[in-house]
Amino acid sequence: MNTKIEFPIKFQVDVSLTESNISGKIFNDDLEIPIYIKYGEKEILIPEEFQDVGKNIKINFTTENENIVTTIGKTEMNDMQLIQIYDTELWNKMANDNPVSMYMESI
Repeated sequence: MNTKIEFPIKFQVDVSLTESNISGKIFNDDLEIPIYIKYGEKEILIPEEFQDVGKNIKINFTTENENIVTTIGKTEMNDMQLIQIYDTELWNKMANDNPVSMYMESI
């Protein structure tokens, strides 16, 4: 992937719950990126292609039950081609209500 990805951006979400994480992919017409949401101290790791690495972002997930689940944090660069979100509270809220879409924006 060579293009810079700019915020705000919206993705569809296709994930499943395992014992320790929610994993799968996010995608839109142009991109498909693996995503992992795990228990842990809040941390948001994104690939370097995202324009706003190092800035604060807000991520809204819309779940199957039409709930909005939000996490906010400073992004850090990830040297892998995936998004990793460590956030125990977020994981707990989505463990039984899978996300179906995701909206990311700089704040």
